[in-house]
Amino acid sequence: MAKRFASVAMLLAMLLALGFISSTASAGLDACRADPLIVLSDGSRISVSVRINASAEDIQQVEYVLHVPRGLSIQKIVYTGGALRDKERVTLIADNPPGVFITETTVTAEVMNARVSVWMRLSGGASSTVSGFVNERLLIQLTQ
Repeated sequence: MAKRFASVAMLLAMLLALGFISSTASAGLDACRADPLIVLSDGSRISVSVRINASAEDIQQVEYVLHVPRGLSIQKIVYTGGALRDKERVTLIADNPPGVFITETTVTAEVMNARVSVWMRLSGGASSTVSGFVNERLLIQLTQ
C-alpha cells in the first residue's frame, strides 16, 4: 500500500512539474500542435501528437520518420488540420524486426529554445512521450 501511494505521489509531482515547465516555457508564445494518424498496410495505426511552444508562423517543418517492421507500408495518412498541416512530412522506413516501431520527430523552426513534446501511440495501446526542443531529433521506440 505504501509503495502504491509513493508511486501515485511521484506521478502527481511529475505532472505538476511538467505543467509548470510547459507553462513557463510558453510564456509570451503561442503553442501549436500537429497530430497525424498513420494507417499501415497490416491495419496497425500509429498516432503521433506534437506540441510546440512557438507560433505556427515560426515553424518551418514538422518531420516524422517512422521505422516500422519490414514488409509494412503506409496505407493512409490522416492529417488533422490546423496551422501546421501543410508543414508536416511523414517518411516511412520498413527496417525493423516484427513488433518494433520507432518515430523520429524533428521540428524545424526559426526560433531557438522552443520546447517540443512528442507523444506516440500504437493501436495496440502502447504509448510514450519524449520532450526536447525545436531543431532536435526526438526519438520514441515502442514494442507491440
